[in-house]
This record gives sequence, C-alpha cells and structure tokens, in this order.
Amino acid sequence: MMEETGTIMSLQEDGSALVLCQRSGACAHCSAATACGGVEDGSSRLVAADNPLAAPVGSRVVIAVSTRTFLRASLLLYIVPLLALVAGALFGQFIGASGKFGLDANRMSAIMGTLGLIAAFVVIRLYSRRQAAQDHRPCIIAVLNKD
Repeated sequence: MMEETGTIMSLQEDGSALVLCQRSGACAHCSAATACGGVEDGSSRLVAADNPLAAPVGSRVVIAVSTRTFLRASLLLYIVPLLALVAGALFGQFIGASGKFGLDANRMSAIMGTLGLIAAFVVIRLYSRRQAAQDHRPCIIAVLNKD
C-alpha cells in the first residue's frame, strides 16, 4: 500500500475530502512528478480521497492507494500502449512485405505502429471514462490529529 500524509482542506458532498499533501522524497524519482496535480509552488498537491473515518476539516490524515490499484493503472498506461505499438508495427511489417499497398515494409510498419499507439490511447481514454472515479481514489486510513 502506498501511503502519504496530508491535511484535509475541505469536505465534499459525496463523502470525500480534498487533502493537501506535501511532495515526498518518492516524488523526486517518479517520472510523473511534474504531471501530478501541483498547487502553486509545485511542492504540494490536492488529492480527492474517500473519507470513511469522517475526519473533519483541518485534520492531519494518512491517505493510501492500494498497490493493486497502482499496478493496474501503471499497466494500463504504460504496457498496453507499448504492446499496441509493437503489434501495429509487426502487422505493418507483414502487410508491407506483401506489397498490397505500394509502400515498403518499413514505412507501413511505422504507420501501423503509430496507428496502433493512437488507438490504444483512445481505448484507454474511453475505458477510463467508463470507470467510476471512486474505484481509483485514495482512502483516508488514519487520522493523526483533529484540529
């Protein structure tokens, strides 16, 4: 389980809370650190988290994301596009070698690989819209203090 501490800034009507978290040392090694939802100076970020403990605004809390959720998202965002790129390139190589479209195998491979990559991103986008945001949202697992 990946854990982070933060302070509850506001409560939402759906039972979640907006938690302000400071960037940790792990963020320095993360390739997505610059894309993370930063606030003002980039040293902190606001995170929507489930609040099953009903912690009030101002509380210092620990939020966590399950390792399974993190790995599933990583697989979806990194491995699936890579596989689509390779599959498209191999398919393009096969079609190009047959000579049906008048392009050499390398050009057809590049075109089909690019189309496979684009198709993977479109499918991921559509899939992520169908998934409920709550399925991937962190959860408050402990209240450190109540202010």
